Amino acid sequence: MGSVGYVSRTKGTDVFLRAAEIVLRSRPNVRFEHVGEPRLWGDDEFDQEVDELAASPALRRAVTLVGRASVTEALARWKIFVLASRQEAFPLSSLEAMAAGLPVVATSVGGLPEQIAHLETGILVPPESPAAIADWIVRLHDDGRLRSRLGEAARRQVRANFTLQAQAEGLNEAYEKALRRRFGGRTCRTIG
Repeated sequence: MGSVGYVSRTKGTDVFLRAAEIVLRSRPNVRFEHVGEPRLWGDDEFDQEVDELAASPALRRAVTLVGRASVTEALARWKIFVLASRQEAFPLSSLEAMAAGLPVVATSVGGLPEQIAHLETGILVPPESPAAIADWIVRLHDDGRLRSRLGEAARRQVRANFTLQAQAEGLNEAYEKALRRRFGGRTCRTIG
């Protein structure tokens, strides 16, 4: 299992580690990795909390805080991607995981519900809920068919809706709508 993002309160690094701790109580052989830069925000108290959690007896053999590393290589190692953020805009890490065919367990914040349809293309849980994240990690760990189905649906979702072409078409549509509002419904000629 793995997660990508700066080590920070916003990204819920502590929530990810607490979920790992819960999972390990019933699945002691599961391994967790976190890819992302630590100590960027000057939040010494939070950084110390994360260090202590990762070094705790419950986690020290099962969790690796990788730091800066290749996300592509990490995604290839993992079976499940976790994003425990407290807030997000429209994260690329979840889309990268989905494009790689990984099932995603993510908090239902920011743009994540636009990317993930619960139980169709991934799993959405409430923020600040390590128990809910852990529950879904265990379920996906134990159910290879569900893991595969969600991973394939996630890959199709990205290919259908989040390609560069789809983004360009959406942006073009938004501009056309804004121009129609501004200029009273007159149509604009699209350059292309």
